[in-house]
Amino acid sequence: MYRKFILLIIIVIFLTSLSFAQTINTDQQGDQLLAEVRTILAPMGIIVNRNFPVFVRPYDDIQRQNIAKGGLSMEVAGFYKPYGGEAIWMMAGLPKYRAISTLAHEYTHAWQTDNCPLQDRMLSEGFATWVEYKVLTKMGYTTAANQLFSGSNADYSQGLKIFYNIEQKQGTQAAIDYAKTAKKP
Repeated sequence: MYRKFILLIIIVIFLTSLSFAQTINTDQQGDQLLAEVRTILAPMGIIVNRNFPVFVRPYDDIQRQNIAKGGLSMEVAGFYKPYGGEAIWMMAGLPKYRAISTLAHEYTHAWQTDNCPLQDRMLSEGFATWVEYKVLTKMGYTTAANQLFSGSNADYSQGLKIFYNIEQKQGTQAAIDYAKTAKKP
């Protein structure tokens, strides 16, 4: 009985450490993943020519900071803060694929600040979600990428479909060009 108990404790400790290793919990891990995301996006021309930090913080801090910066009152895994200390804020404890997804999306908002200032919310969020989809697919997270199409927020999922359909009919560059030129209705 004692041996089974010790073995159980060892297994729990191992699984806990394995789980922690597969989640993103530090600013350094966030910065490293953002570097990977930048590398994937560069060939598409989605490049931000300035560096800014990734702040990986607990859930409550992310929600509080999002509201403080003027974000919508909705739960988020992360956000891009363009002014007063440009940064990406991301929730700690996200699995790697979800952190990559969040960083790709928020990095795209940084790119949009320079390249697409006149977009409405659906175009802005839809394009960022399409880029998120592209990065997840490129990194082999196809199930997570496909789940983006059925999101509950129409600005994200319906906007994604707009850019996906353009890409399917006219190619990746056409979707990016549309993002640059489409204006608020």
